[in-house]
Amino acid sequence: MNAYRFEGQRTLFSKEGLLGSAVGLASILIVTEVLLPFRPQASLATFALVLTVPVAAGVAVGGPLAGAVSTAAGFLTYDFYFIPPYGTLEVGAASNWVVLAVFALVGAIISAVVLRFQRERARALRTAEVLEGVAAASRQLISNDDPAALKLLALRNAREIFGLLGGIIYDGEATLVDAINPEGDLPRLILDQLRGEGGTGSIGPHDAAGYQVRFFRLATVNQEFGVMAVWARNVADEQLPALQILADQLASALERATLREAQIRIKTLEEVDRWRVSLLRTVSHDLLTPLAGIKTAVTALQEGFPGLERRDRGTLLATTVEQADRIIQLVTDLLNVNRIEAGALKLRYREVDLARLVAEVVATIDFVSIDAAVEIEGECQLVAVVDEGLIREVIWNLLENAVRHSPVGGKVEVALSRSRDAAVISISDQGTLPEAGGKMFDWFHHSESGGRSGLGLAIVEAFVGVHKGSVEVESNLESTVFRVMLPVAP
Repeated sequence: MNAYRFEGQRTLFSKEGLLGSAVGLASILIVTEVLLPFRPQASLATFALVLTVPVAAGVAVGGPLAGAVSTAAGFLTYDFYFIPPYGTLEVGAASNWVVLAVFALVGAIISAVVLRFQRERARALRTAEVLEGVAAASRQLISNDDPAALKLLALRNAREIFGLLGGIIYDGEATLVDAINPEGDLPRLILDQLRGEGGTGSIGPHDAAGYQVRFFRLATVNQEFGVMAVWARNVADEQLPALQILADQLASALERATLREAQIRIKTLEEVDRWRVSLLRTVSHDLLTPLAGIKTAVTALQEGFPGLERRDRGTLLATTVEQADRIIQLVTDLLNVNRIEAGALKLRYREVDLARLVAEVVATIDFVSIDAAVEIEGECQLVAVVDEGLIREVIWNLLENAVRHSPVGGKVEVALSRSRDAAVISISDQGTLPEAGGKMFDWFHHSESGGRSGLGLAIVEAFVGVHKGSVEVESNLESTVFRVMLPVAP
C-alpha cells in the first residue's frame, strides 16, 4: 500500500502523521471527559464546536490525513456521547444530522486550510532554498573567468539546486554535458535537435524519452553564447524563472570572461608594443657605438688621409674587425638569453681561472677605452666551474659599463675574492648611479635621469642567473660597485 505524499512532505504513516493522529485522538478523549459533566446543560452545537479543537490539533501536527482521522474520531465520539440516545450511534432527529454534517464540514475545512498552508509553506521554503542556491551559484560564477569551468559550474548548480537529472550547453560548435546518466540517448537526442535548430535557443519545452526538457538562451545585450538545455522526470513550472536567472547569470559571467580575455590581449599588445619601441631604442643605442667606430675606420681607409702610415692602416683595420666582432657578440648574447628563457641553452662547464679571465677582458677594455685606467686587486688565482664564454660577457659588459660612466682620467677597480662557496667579482668605478636598484637590470630599461641603461646589465643578470649566481649594486655620490657572486661548483 502506497503512503500518501505531498511534495515530499508529511504522510499518514510518517512519524509526523502518526504523531498528529495520536494528538488528535488524545485531545478528543480529554475534551470528551471535560464536556461530559456539562452534557445536560449545554447545546449540541456547543459540543460540536469544542470538538473541532482536537481536529485542528491533529491537522496542525500530522497533516491533512491526520486531521481526517481526528475528524472521523470526533464525529463518532460526538454521536456516541452527545447525541441522544447516549451510548449508541443512532442519530435520531434530523437536526442532529445537520449538526453532524456541519461538524464534518468544519473538520474538512480545517484540513483543507491546513493543507493549503502546508503547500504554501513548502513552496515558500523551496523558493527560499532555490534563491539561496542561485545566489551561491552567482557568487561562484563571479569568482571564475574560465568559460569551460563556468559552464560546468552552472550545469552542476542547476542539477543540484533544482533536482534535475542533467543538462547540456551547446554554443553552435562545442558541447558540454553534465548528467547523472550521460551514457543514455537523451543527451544525443537533445544535441541533435539543437543542431537542427541552429542552436538558437528557439526550441520550446517538450518531452523526450520520458523526460521533460527545457531550453534557455544564453545571451546578453551584446553576445550570444548558445543554449542551456536541462531535463528531469518532472520540471515544475515555478522552477523556470529561477532557471532562467541562472542562465542569465551564466551568460553575464561568460561575457565578463570574454571581456577579461580581450582586456588581457589588449594589455599584452600594449606591452609588446612597448617592448618593440624599447627594443628599437636600446638596440640602436648599443649598436651605434661599434657601428660608428667601423664607419670612422672604413672612411679613413677609403679616403686615404695624407700621412696615413701602414701601421695606422693596420690599426684601423683591427678596430673595424673588433667592432664588428662586438656587434656579432651582442647579437649572440641576445640569442643566448632567448635560449636561457626557453630552457634550451646548454652550459659548457669547465674550471676557469677568473683572475686570468678578468685580465684578458681588462686588456681588451684598456685597448678600447682611453678615458679610464683599470686596476686588478685581490686573489691571483680564483677558480670556478662556469661557462667561460658567458662569464667573459658578464665581465666585459660590467667593465665596459664602468669605463663608459667613469670621469675622464678616472679609475676602475676589479677585486677578486671568495665568500664561503662563492667566487666574488667586484667592479667599482668613480661614476654615480642615480637609480641603483632592481629596475636597472630590466630588459630595455631606460633611465630618464641619465643613469645606466641598455642591454648590457640585463644580459649580465641573465648569464649570472643561469649559473645560479647573483648580482648586487651599490652606489653613492663618489662611486658605484657591482658585485657578481658565482658558485664555485655548479
